[in-house]
Amino acid sequence: MKEHDSPHQELLAEIGRLNARVAELEHARDLPADRQETEDARRCRLSSAMEQSTVAVVILDLVGVIQEVNQATLDLFGAGHESELIGKNSFDILAEDDIEKANRDMVTLFEKGHIKGVETRFVNRAGEVVLLELNMSIFTDGDSTPCGIVGVLRDLTEQRRIEDELLKARKLESIGLLAGGIAHDFNNVLSAILGNLNVAQARCDHETKVLPVLVDAEKATLRARKLTQRLLTFARGGEPIKSTVRITKLLHEAIEIVLPQGAQRPTVELPKGLWKVYVDSNQVRQALEHLLHNALSAGTTNAPVTIRASNVQITTDNGTLAPGCYLQLAFEDRGPTIPPERLADVFDPYFDPKSTDSALALATAFSIASRHGGTITVESAPDAGSVFAIYLPASLTPTQEREQHVARIAGEGRRILVMDDEEMILRVASRMLETLSFEVTLATDGEEAIKCFEQAIAESKPYHAVMLDLKVPDGLGGRETVQRMLAIDQDVRAIVASGYSSDSVMANYADHGFRAVLAKPYQLAELAAALHRVL
Repeated sequence: MKEHDSPHQELLAEIGRLNARVAELEHARDLPADRQETEDARRCRLSSAMEQSTVAVVILDLVGVIQEVNQATLDLFGAGHESELIGKNSFDILAEDDIEKANRDMVTLFEKGHIKGVETRFVNRAGEVVLLELNMSIFTDGDSTPCGIVGVLRDLTEQRRIEDELLKARKLESIGLLAGGIAHDFNNVLSAILGNLNVAQARCDHETKVLPVLVDAEKATLRARKLTQRLLTFARGGEPIKSTVRITKLLHEAIEIVLPQGAQRPTVELPKGLWKVYVDSNQVRQALEHLLHNALSAGTTNAPVTIRASNVQITTDNGTLAPGCYLQLAFEDRGPTIPPERLADVFDPYFDPKSTDSALALATAFSIASRHGGTITVESAPDAGSVFAIYLPASLTPTQEREQHVARIAGEGRRILVMDDEEMILRVASRMLETLSFEVTLATDGEEAIKCFEQAIAESKPYHAVMLDLKVPDGLGGRETVQRMLAIDQDVRAIVASGYSSDSVMANYADHGFRAVLAKPYQLAELAAALHRVL
């Protein structure tokens, strides 16, 4: 690369100018006494050039002792006065692990007369390690004898931190892509297991001894479903599929999941008149589990965790929450204090608060709250422990809560079209719908589903509802299929089903022509509830 093409052109030019100044200064030492007064003037000009420089410049003697620095260098090292640096050997402020490398760099400097773009770690006045890029040259006197070193320094600490964060983000994105595919396949398997268990329960005699076995298997499958939901929420984000729910229900479910039977329960204060919340139940339950686990890990047996709920109204934009109504759920522990300088990093996925092992869980909880238009705050004080408070948007619209009863759906005489690329999903969906007394037609992709849909209309036997898988590899998926069906019949009653909760169609299904949504794996009661909404 030609020198004028170097990204350090400005720095190298600075070194050149300073070299010329220093050479001029050194030459002045050999002048007659009557001309010595010019040395002071030239030193002033050198100092002026350094001070006017926008980059950090330092002059060393040949053994590395600092002779002169400018203000930019003082700022770089956090020094208040030049006396804090001048006279120190530069090797004394090197990071210990970089001393051997610095010795090799000095050898190169004396062999070539300059070094460019060398990265070295130093320790500033506050004891913090800073990564600097060094561009250094040896300057000579009038007889070409080396007499000092001039260097230009550039702080790479923040740049490297950003690069590291980008690398972490790319790693997380790669994990997300992998996890999304695995979770989707796993959800399909769980759909077959859960659906068949529900069908078996619905068809067996309630007096039979096998029913408790089926119920236990169903509970285990539901726990497996929650694991895949956790994986998707962290790795892929997951667009919230929202509904209006009571926070008390989600909190008690989280407590039952986190705490084993017989364990000491937290103190829960839930006043009357609490607002409902408009959230994704699965995601928010997961966030509450993480916050509860964090509080229990930090708390002590003598001071159990306290959970308090309250209605909060934000009247002005505080930079974190938009004006509106929120429900606040605060988790209070009496554990070790989090240092004030670390509070801002608590929700960093790589933060280790030492008092708990839940840094990644806290990052996930914060991500969930943010995606819902809420947030999580943290306060910590000596001898008072910490308070993690989650804020979730309240729902003030009166709603009639429905319980999911399979018996509410009357399927006799009604026809349902189901499209999915997985044969085992088609089989279990057929069994579940037949258990609800529906007549079922199956299709393996969008093109086949559209043909069945058109044929049913032509025969004056239109489907009462259609269930469409969202994504079909190498085929027409649910998003495109429903649009073509709407072009044929604007009154098509479509339900979208998918194991990819991160797809925006799942969260905004109505915007894409669907009337209900089913996240795989779904239970028989959830299927019945979705059909109840569209029929």
